[in-house]
Amino acid sequence: MDNLITTKFNDVGLNINAFIQVFVPKFSLVLGAIFGGIALLLNTFAGRLGGRMNKIDEIIGDD
Repeated sequence: MDNLITTKFNDVGLNINAFIQVFVPKFSLVLGAIFGGIALLLNTFAGRLGGRMNKIDEIIGDD
């Protein structure tokens, strides 16, 4: 991984702005996908848990 970063940095040159413009969008897409997947899983489990709690409440019924 270090070689990949240093090789790509040398290809872009010593201009740090060009390096950031090339790689920050890719890193942000990867991070967005990871955090989006985590949020999807959390929402799925929260929805299932809430649905089960609601179903149990309807069965028991505190009238």
